Amino acid sequence: PFPPKKRGGGEKKGGGEGGRDNSRVVKCRGLPWTASEDDLKDFFAGSKISKDGIYLVVNHAGRASGEAYVKFASTEDAAQALKKDRETMKSRYVEVFASDESSMEDARGGGGGGGGARGQGIGGGPLRELARHTRRHRRSGGAGSGRGSGGRLRECAT
Repeated sequence: PFPPKKRGGGEKKGGGEGGRDNSRVVKCRGLPWTASEDDLKDFFAGSKISKDGIYLVVNHAGRASGEAYVKFASTEDAAQALKKDRETMKSRYVEVFASDESSMEDARGGGGGGGGARGQGIGGGPLRELARHTRRHRRSGGAGSGRGSGGRLRECAT
């Protein structure tokens, strides 16, 4: 009686999903734990990164997760950055995926809390799945409206 649900395949290399072909944002995975803003600038040398365009993802304990989002000045710069996929940084190969600004904002701590009987929920982002299994990672989300409590990214000024 209902049409089958569409299943998302996650992020795909080279864009093609949800308007990511024209996005200026890429997601990096597999970064060394010690990767810094300057390391990412060096890695993407030749492509202009937007002001405040580097976000290093951290886990609930504030430690580097090995992921980052980078926003470029133009779609051409982002397309150039995608060519760096599987190149190495400090002896680790780095995967570079097309992404979008909403994914970057979700990882940055947006997305709002889920509310609940005691007004508890988790903000948007990569810990949402973990919180389903581990109650100790819950963060206050107010009454389920507005932005979540965030705190999972370390911002780097460019």
